[in-house]
Formats: sequence, structure tokens, C-alpha cells
Amino acid sequence: MTRLWLGLLMVLNLLVFLYGRFGLDRPAPDRSGPRRLSDVGSIRLVSARILAPGEAASSPAVPAEEPREEGGQTEPVVADEPPAAAAEPKTTASEAPASEPLPSPAPPAAGAAPAETAEVPAPVEQAAPAPAEPPACGEIGPFRSRIQARRLAEEMGNQAAKRIGRRPTPVDVAYWVLRPPLPDRGLARQEVARLKKAGVVDLWLMPDGEFRNGISLGLYSHREAAEARAELLRKKGFEVEVRPRRKKKERYWIEFSGVSRQQLERLGERLPQGVALREKVCGEAFAAP
Repeated sequence: MTRLWLGLLMVLNLLVFLYGRFGLDRPAPDRSGPRRLSDVGSIRLVSARILAPGEAASSPAVPAEEPREEGGQTEPVVADEPPAAAAEPKTTASEAPASEPLPSPAPPAAGAAPAETAEVPAPVEQAAPAPAEPPACGEIGPFRSRIQARRLAEEMGNQAAKRIGRRPTPVDVAYWVLRPPLPDRGLARQEVARLKKAGVVDLWLMPDGEFRNGISLGLYSHREAAEARAELLRKKGFEVEVRPRRKKKERYWIEFSGVSRQQLERLGERLPQGVALREKVCGEAFAAP
């Protein structure tokens, strides 16, 4: 008996296996095609109307179903779906209402304080740049030799126009200690006697010329020695002065143009003794004196 049940179970299992193997793999029917509706009869429009612009979209007051007889059978008639709400008409630029103008500000009431307005700062005037000083022109000299003049010209730089020239120049060759001329010869002799009494014996009364009735008290080659001699005589109560004796000699001069004022000041501080700087109009810088 047990064998019979086991054989039935095996047969059932085999049938289930075969059914699942071949019965479930059958292709499903194609349901993508158009579906055929059951014969419910023809459908007709019961009621429909066009909505006016601005009218609310609402369902027409018609019964959902209306019975009609066809072929001896009463079938329900499906009413049309209510039409969609009409779109609101678009407003064109020409139909758009004109924008209302902004109200103008009302004038202040009498007695009311005027509204504060923001103060606009006045533009700051920029100071005009100081005008540049024009370059200087002139001459420097006299120099005893061309070498001395050339050394100073090299210190002026290449930007300045310069030229070294030679010409006869009055130069101080000696320094004369002199008692200025007296009104007459008698007074001049009295002054000579007073000087000798004070111990001054190196003197000479000039008989004629530009310094007639004057008294020469010494001729010195350096101004320092002449000034020392004059100071000693002044302390003894005599009126004396130092006058240079000049003579024309060939001397060298530096003629320049286009030198800045600062550079000119530096050069003036370094000039050797007896050399002077004279400015000229720039158009006459290289002209003869």
C-alpha cells in the first residue's frame, strides 16, 4: 500500500513539474490592440453649448443618464463629459489699462519746516603744480689755466651746454693799502707827519694822478695781508682802505646754459678763490662780453 502511495505522489509531482515547465511558458495573449467594447449601443450628444468669455465653467444641468429604447431594450445613454473651462482671454498691450501717474508731492503746509535736503560737498580744487624754474645760463671765471676750467666744467654734467673760452680779463694783481686823497697838499703833509709819529715809516705821498694827495701805505699780493695791515692802522686812529690793483691778462672762462638752479647753487659753493659766477640771459650766454 505504501508503495502505491509513493507511486501516486511521484506521478503527481511529475505532472506538476511538466505543467509548470510547459504550461506557464505559453505566450500571453496580446492585449495592446484596440479593445472591442461590448455592444452598448450608439452614443449621442445630449446637450452641449459654448461658454462665453468670463462665464464660469460648470457642468450642464442634464441628467447623467437618459434611457432610450433600441432593439426592444432599454440601454442607458452616457452623457458627454462637461467641456473644459474656457481659458481666460489674454490681455494685449493695446487693451492693457494705462498705468496711473504717480501722485505729485503735496506742497508743504504753511508754517511747516522745510524738508532737510542732503548737502552736496563742494568739489575740492586741486592746487596747481608749481611752475618749474627755468634753467640758468651765464659764465664762470676767470681761471688761470684751461685745466682748472675743464675740471669744473666736468662737474656740471653732460646735460649742460658749456664752452671754455679765453679772453683778456682785468684781474687783481695786488692789493693796495691807501689813505684816501686829502683836499689839499698841506693837509696831506700833516697826515704824513702824524703817521711817522705813530711809527709808520713805510709810506709814500702821491704827488699827482687819480690819487693825488693820497698816501700809499703798502702793496700786498694777497688780500689777507693787506686787510691785516689796514686793521692795524685803523686801531691807531687812521682812516685807510684796501683797493685792488688790476691789470688785463689772458684768463679762461666757462660759458654755460641749461644748468638747473640747484646745481648752480652747488657750484657756487665750490668755486675757488678769485673765481666768480655771473648769470646772463640764456640767449646771450655764448655772446662776447
